[in-house]
Amino acid sequence: SNDECAVSEASFYEDALEDIYALCRRNNIQLVLYRAPTKRLHDADWDRLTTQFYGRNGVSTLNCSDYTAQIAADPENDFYDSLHYNCVGAEKFSAFLADWTKNNLSISPDEPQDTVLWTARLQHFRDLTANPPQENTNA
Repeated sequence: SNDECAVSEASFYEDALEDIYALCRRNNIQLVLYRAPTKRLHDADWDRLTTQFYGRNGVSTLNCSDYTAQIAADPENDFYDSLHYNCVGAEKFSAFLADWTKNNLSISPDEPQDTVLWTARLQHFRDLTANPPQENTNA
């Protein structure tokens, strides 16, 4: 039945997440449970996920729905479709995520920056934001 498939799928993902948590703990990595600003993950799913890991060492949660004012994405202009940011929205979200990471996690770069690579990526991003792709409403 569909209910049995849903329970089996949920158990699979919960078990997989337990494996990811164990791998993070073995390697001294902070696990961040992240909920993107989307409508696809229902509150019950997020509640079950955070309850599963509540109080465990090495786990942080980031529910982006709690930070809509700080992200300040314009629903009319900053989304490619109803679930995904366009380049302009992604820029706002990236700035939020960088601040959140800096303020909530002990993360810093381990290796020297590859200046040529990052300069090329920055230019590509600037090209995209100057002429953001529009949603294809004919598809």
